[in-house]
Amino acid sequence: MHEIKRKNPTQARAQQTVGAILDAAAQILQTEGEAHFNTNRVAERAGFSIGTLYQYFPNKNSIIEAIAERERIAIEATIQKALLDGWPHTIEEFLRIIIRQMINAFGRRQKLRRFIIIQMIRLDLFMPVLQEADRISETVSALLEKNRGDDYLPLSKTRLFILTRSTMGVIRAAIIENSQLLVTQEFEDELVRLALNYITQNNTPTR
Repeated sequence: MHEIKRKNPTQARAQQTVGAILDAAAQILQTEGEAHFNTNRVAERAGFSIGTLYQYFPNKNSIIEAIAERERIAIEATIQKALLDGWPHTIEEFLRIIIRQMINAFGRRQKLRRFIIIQMIRLDLFMPVLQEADRISETVSALLEKNRGDDYLPLSKTRLFILTRSTMGVIRAAIIENSQLLVTQEFEDELVRLALNYITQNNTPTR
């Protein structure tokens, strides 16, 4: 992938400028749609000249990349916080907490999330997301291993990979397809059921 170079904001004022530009871009994508998303419109919405915007973002793709990174960090912080809040009473409750956080994180501002996900695929920006997902899933796996009973299987790297990618894939598909299922209780329940059944001992396949 061609690396997009942009000015790195180091001073507080520069960081505020970048934040305002990204906020404006996100607002345009969520409320006005992709058709209105361009550097001139973003600069106007943020209250800066186009020259100021170009100091930090040389083109539209660099804005998309920065929004994607900011969204990724926010989602991961939400999930990490849930992991630090303590172990609930059962494994099912634990899985529900994680899955609910994932759905809520992606479900808010669904139009913006859909655009970002599609652009991340187009611009090949998903690797940092997957790497962080692996780090989070390792934490989840360690907590499950510590608290699981005899009815639950340990999560090998292969099983952990399949479980995390299947869960993320379903949520991502719901966003890309603009499915209203994403905001329903049934959607959450079925994902919890999927995860719970996958790690239950009596669901081990035979050969």
